Amino acid sequence: MSNALSHLTGAGTRVAVVDSGIDFSHPKIGGAPSGVRLKQVSAGQVVECEDLSDNIGHGTACAGIIRKKAPESSLVSVRIFDESLQTDGYSLVAAIGWAAARGIDVVNLSLGTTDLWFRDVLFDACHDAVKVGV
Repeated sequence: MSNALSHLTGAGTRVAVVDSGIDFSHPKIGGAPSGVRLKQVSAGQVVECEDLSDNIGHGTACAGIIRKKAPESSLVSVRIFDESLQTDGYSLVAAIGWAAARGIDVVNLSLGTTDLWFRDVLFDACHDAVKVGV
Protein backbone atom coordinates (compact mmCIF):
# COMPACT_ATOMS: atom_id res chain seq x y z
CA MET A 1 0.00 0.00 0.00
CA SER A 2 1.49 3.36 -0.99
CA ASN A 3 1.09 6.57 0.94
CA ALA A 4 -0.78 9.08 -1.23
CA LEU A 5 0.82 11.97 0.67
CA SER A 6 4.41 10.73 0.61
CA HIS A 7 5.41 13.22 -2.12
CA LEU A 8 4.48 16.23 0.03
CA THR A 9 7.41 18.02 1.67
CA GLY A 10 5.75 20.81 3.64
CA ALA A 11 7.27 23.46 1.37
CA GLY A 12 5.61 26.81 2.01
CA THR A 13 3.94 25.59 5.20
CA ARG A 14 4.54 27.25 8.56
CA VAL A 15 4.03 24.98 11.56
CA ALA A 16 3.75 26.40 15.07
CA VAL A 17 4.95 23.95 17.71
CA VAL A 18 3.16 24.96 20.92
CA ASP A 19 5.27 23.25 23.55
CA SER A 20 8.46 23.61 25.63
CA GLY A 21 10.41 25.46 22.92
CA ILE A 22 12.57 24.23 20.05
CA ASP A 23 16.33 23.77 19.98
CA PHE A 24 17.00 25.08 16.48
CA SER A 25 20.66 24.08 16.77
CA HIS A 26 19.68 20.41 16.92
CA PRO A 27 21.04 18.66 13.79
CA LYS A 28 17.64 17.18 12.91
CA ILE A 29 15.83 20.50 13.26
CA GLY A 30 17.89 23.25 11.61
CA GLY A 31 16.46 26.47 10.33
CA ALA A 32 16.49 29.97 11.70
CA PRO A 33 15.05 30.42 15.18
CA SER A 34 11.55 31.81 14.95
CA GLY A 35 8.78 32.22 17.46
CA VAL A 36 7.89 33.49 20.89
CA ARG A 37 7.58 32.48 24.51
CA LEU A 38 4.22 33.20 26.10
CA LYS A 39 4.13 33.40 29.88
CA GLN A 40 1.34 34.21 32.30
CA VAL A 41 2.34 36.99 34.68
CA SER A 42 -1.01 37.35 36.47
CA ALA A 43 -4.46 35.80 36.24
CA GLY A 44 -5.34 35.96 32.57
CA GLN A 45 -2.46 38.25 31.58
CA VAL A 46 0.05 36.63 29.21
CA VAL A 47 3.17 38.43 27.99
CA GLU A 48 5.56 37.72 25.12
CA CYS A 49 9.21 36.92 25.83
CA GLU A 50 12.08 36.06 23.49
CA ASP A 51 13.32 32.89 25.20
CA LEU A 52 12.71 30.06 22.72
CA SER A 53 15.11 27.62 24.41
CA ASP A 54 13.94 24.10 25.14
CA ASN A 55 15.34 22.97 28.48
CA ILE A 56 13.26 19.80 28.49
CA GLY A 57 13.42 18.48 24.92
CA HIS A 58 9.74 17.71 24.37
CA GLY A 59 9.16 20.55 21.90
CA THR A 60 12.36 19.70 20.06
CA ALA A 61 11.26 16.05 19.81
CA CYS A 62 7.89 17.12 18.38
CA ALA A 63 9.67 19.45 15.93
CA GLY A 64 11.90 16.54 14.89
CA ILE A 65 8.88 14.41 14.03
CA ILE A 66 7.40 17.26 12.01
CA ARG A 67 10.75 17.85 10.27
CA LYS A 68 10.91 14.14 9.33
CA LYS A 69 7.44 14.15 7.80
CA ALA A 70 7.58 17.67 6.32
CA PRO A 71 11.29 18.46 5.85
CA GLU A 72 10.71 21.70 3.95
CA SER A 73 8.21 23.22 6.39
CA SER A 74 9.11 26.28 8.45
CA LEU A 75 9.01 25.63 12.17
CA VAL A 76 7.83 28.32 14.56
CA SER A 77 8.36 27.79 18.29
CA VAL A 78 5.58 28.92 20.60
CA ARG A 79 6.97 28.12 24.02
CA ILE A 80 4.36 27.98 26.78
CA PHE A 81 5.87 25.41 29.16
CA ASP A 82 8.29 26.30 31.93
CA GLU A 83 11.30 24.25 32.99
CA SER A 84 9.09 21.79 34.89
CA LEU A 85 6.83 21.21 31.86
CA GLN A 86 4.02 23.20 33.48
CA THR A 87 1.84 25.86 31.90
CA ASP A 88 -1.61 27.37 32.30
CA GLY A 89 -4.69 27.48 30.14
CA TYR A 90 -4.36 31.20 29.49
CA SER A 91 -0.99 30.67 27.83
CA LEU A 92 -2.38 27.84 25.72
CA VAL A 93 -5.30 29.96 24.51
CA ALA A 94 -2.90 32.86 23.84
CA ALA A 95 -0.60 30.54 21.84
CA ILE A 96 -3.40 29.47 19.53
CA GLY A 97 -4.44 33.10 19.06
CA TRP A 98 -0.83 34.20 18.50
CA ALA A 99 -0.39 31.61 15.75
CA ALA A 100 -3.70 32.45 14.09
CA ALA A 101 -2.93 36.18 14.12
CA ARG A 102 0.34 35.52 12.28
CA GLY A 103 -1.06 33.37 9.50
CA ILE A 104 0.44 30.11 10.72
CA ASP A 105 -0.78 27.20 8.60
CA VAL A 106 -0.68 24.39 11.19
CA VAL A 107 -0.62 24.47 14.99
CA ASN A 108 0.87 21.37 16.61
CA LEU A 109 -0.37 20.68 20.15
CA SER A 110 1.18 17.68 21.87
CA LEU A 111 -0.43 18.44 25.20
CA GLY A 112 -3.67 18.33 27.10
CA THR A 113 -5.57 19.65 30.09
CA THR A 114 -8.01 18.27 32.59
CA ASP A 115 -9.26 21.74 33.56
CA LEU A 116 -12.85 21.80 32.33
CA TRP A 117 -13.04 25.57 32.86
CA PHE A 118 -10.94 26.03 29.71
CA ARG A 119 -13.02 23.67 27.55
CA ASP A 120 -15.20 26.36 25.99
CA VAL A 121 -12.37 28.92 25.84
CA LEU A 122 -10.13 26.42 24.04
CA PHE A 123 -12.95 25.46 21.70
CA ASP A 124 -13.47 29.12 20.81
CA ALA A 125 -9.72 29.69 20.26
CA CYS A 126 -9.49 26.66 17.95
CA HIS A 127 -12.68 27.62 16.13
CA ASP A 128 -11.39 31.16 15.57
CA ALA A 129 -8.09 29.78 14.27
CA VAL A 130 -9.85 27.50 11.79
CA LYS A 131 -11.95 30.45 10.57
CA VAL A 132 -8.76 32.28 9.51
CA GLY A 133 -7.29 29.22 7.80
CA VAL A 134 -5.19 27.51 10.46
